[in-house]
Amino acid sequence: GTPRKYVEQELKKGNNVILEIEVDGATQVLNKEANVLSIFLMPPNLTELATRIRGRQTENEEKIKARLDKALLEIPLKHNYQYVIENDNVANAVAKITDVLHLEGLTDIKTPTVYERLEQIVEQIVKEKYMYFVNNWETNVKLLAKNEEEKNKAKNFDAETYLIKL
Repeated sequence: GTPRKYVEQELKKGNNVILEIEVDGATQVLNKEANVLSIFLMPPNLTELATRIRGRQTENEEKIKARLDKALLEIPLKHNYQYVIENDNVANAVAKITDVLHLEGLTDIKTPTVYERLEQIVEQIVKEKYMYFVNNWETNVKLLAKNEEEKNKAKNFDAETYLIKL
């Protein structure tokens, strides 16, 4: 299992924590914790589950039968969860889980997108290496303004932001 201390530390940092746990463990968590999103991930059917387990070639028939028996007991408990997602294939299951996370507002908005990260890098480079040119550019724009409209635009011109967003 996942140590409770780790979960609490991550939650204090403002991070979401995903636990991949069996039904017994999930029941305990759901009974003890108030602010939990629960998703029951299930196979399309038991035949498909058996095919997948056998395809991995990691368990003997006795263990496969035990896992199928356990699934027969656990699947009826799916209604204890907020969401039930059929794991028909990995890509679809991931997409459905992602949709649930978006719906619940649990996507990590602190993680910058690739575009945002590139913008941060460009901003850092501009500030570290090109501020002399940026300041001169702003000065020249203001000096070269010919009429009142251009002067108003020049007054509000932010060369640094313009260059970064370019």
